[in-house]
Amino acid sequence: MDFIRKLFGKRNTEEATPASISLPFDFIITKGVDAVGLLTELRRNTEITPIIMGNPNELDLLIENLELSNDSVEAIINAAESIRFPDWFNERVQSDQEYYQFPHGDWPDEATPENELSAHCGVLTRKPLKQVVIGKIPTGVSWEVPAHLKLGGWNECPLPHEHVAIFKHWADEYGAKVACVTSDVIEFTVERPPATKEQALRLAEEQFVYCSDILFQGVETIENLASILMNSKVWYFWWD
Repeated sequence: MDFIRKLFGKRNTEEATPASISLPFDFIITKGVDAVGLLTELRRNTEITPIIMGNPNELDLLIENLELSNDSVEAIINAAESIRFPDWFNERVQSDQEYYQFPHGDWPDEATPENELSAHCGVLTRKPLKQVVIGKIPTGVSWEVPAHLKLGGWNECPLPHEHVAIFKHWADEYGAKVACVTSDVIEFTVERPPATKEQALRLAEEQFVYCSDILFQGVETIENLASILMNSKVWYFWWD
């Protein structure tokens, strides 16, 4: 989102090659300017889920998660089946009620929807990166992606099986499909944004519990987030 951008230091500008990247699935290195179009094209293949993974020189955390996890993809997906909603969100709030106090405010007069993916662009320049990795995750079910990436488990970022369950919950409710996963950012494309204020407020509370920084370091209130979500075809999450 335009209001949530993390500042990075000097980047490795050396051009990456497939041989320099170790991932347990097929991937493509493409130009940032071509990434979204290629993502759309690859989504036609129902046997994979393409994911924009950002700058090929900044995959260290994702690769580290893959290398350190001893859990199989199947075990992570099976663990996700025990999670129920809204129970998970309620239990997370109860685990730290002071931290998860919902910051409320007035409904804004206007809101700018988020309709463009950003993981293929530079954080500061907002221009397409020279190179971007697109992973071909070997599942046609988009909510299984966190199990393949062993995604999460650092700081406030949910565990891999929790991501799986949440991704499925939002896929069922809103047609949300994960499109981008970098070392600290997740983006979704959304087919059915919430149609009413009530739905949008409920979703905003869920997203705050899932990723509190989108409010604490971003839009500040549940109402601000809800107003944006009503017309947005892209969701953005970031963890420090």
